[in-house]
Amino acid sequence: MGETAPTLAFDMALARKKALVPHETTGQQVRRLRLARGLTQAQLGEAVGLSQRMVAYYEAQGGVPSAQLLRKFADPL
Repeated sequence: MGETAPTLAFDMALARKKALVPHETTGQQVRRLRLARGLTQAQLGEAVGLSQRMVAYYEAQGGVPSAQLLRKFADPL
C-alpha cells in the first residue's frame, strides 16, 4: 500500500525525457520525429503551413522556429 500511482505530471515528464536525445538540436528533433511518423518534408510543411524548403531549413540549417511554430510542429509530430 506504500506505492502510489504515478501522477499525470510525472507521466508527461517521463514521456518528454524519453522523447529527447541528448545534444540533439531542434531541427534534428523535428527530422527524427518526422521520419518516425513517415512524413516527407513537404507533408509536414503542408500540415504546419510552411514550404518544403522551410522545413528543410529548420532541419538542416539549425534555424530556431518561434514558439508558435513549434506548437504547430507538435500536432503532426
